[in-house]
Amino acid sequence: MSSEISYKTIERGYDPGRSKKLLDEVLKIMNDSGNSMEKIFSTDGTGDPDTMKVNYESKRSQQRIEKEKNKNKDKMESDAFPHTKGKHDFQYSSFSVGVHTKMIAGLYTTDDHSIGELSMFPDIMAHTVDLCPQIEVMLGDALYSNRKICSIVEEYGITPYFLPKTNATFRSKGVASWKTMLYSFVDDTQSWLEQYHMRSISESVNSMIKRKMPVKIRKKLPQRKQTEETLKINMHNLRQYSYLKRTNPEMIKDYRGLCSK
Repeated sequence: MSSEISYKTIERGYDPGRSKKLLDEVLKIMNDSGNSMEKIFSTDGTGDPDTMKVNYESKRSQQRIEKEKNKNKDKMESDAFPHTKGKHDFQYSSFSVGVHTKMIAGLYTTDDHSIGELSMFPDIMAHTVDLCPQIEVMLGDALYSNRKICSIVEEYGITPYFLPKTNATFRSKGVASWKTMLYSFVDDTQSWLEQYHMRSISESVNSMIKRKMPVKIRKKLPQRKQTEETLKINMHNLRQYSYLKRTNPEMIKDYRGLCSK
């Protein structure tokens, strides 16, 4: 060392690429171990504040009000996250979670306001299938209830359960899974809803993370914010895995055996 070191010297030693590779490997090991028998996943989006002066739910509520006002003026619907003034406000994330394990599989995180939940979904779906190829069902709220999203799920041979909107029609427009999903909903509504309402587990996982780690995103650079968010997800998965060892040991594998291979 030619000069005195500082915390910045140490910080620069953690290359973002190497850190991401390490965190991605931890996520993979946790899913190989904790989600190996999970076949039903739910997807949802959320936002973690960069400053304690903003609140995600209040901004979402404000966005819905503005959208309702402009409904007749502009028929093009956008799934983009709500924008607020200032350089920093939220780190937006979308993920898929096993409904029985409450462990996160697919993950996409960004601070770009122009990218919404629907735009993230193709990557979430691909990431989930990569980590948990045994997946059979994907659940999502009414935001995901459109033919394009159903076609993405259908490509992987997975059954979609997305709550139909009030103006939904049976016309498939080339997407067979859309028509199948709506007929299943109409033919046996209660059974369909029994399956669909497991989607609330993704909301529970959001709550679990925010209660365990009720702090703002501390990093300022986009790459470092992604690393911090991925680290939080891994912490949640590790914690949930330790719970499953006591509550549902038959659903998991010992991760130490996976690491030694």
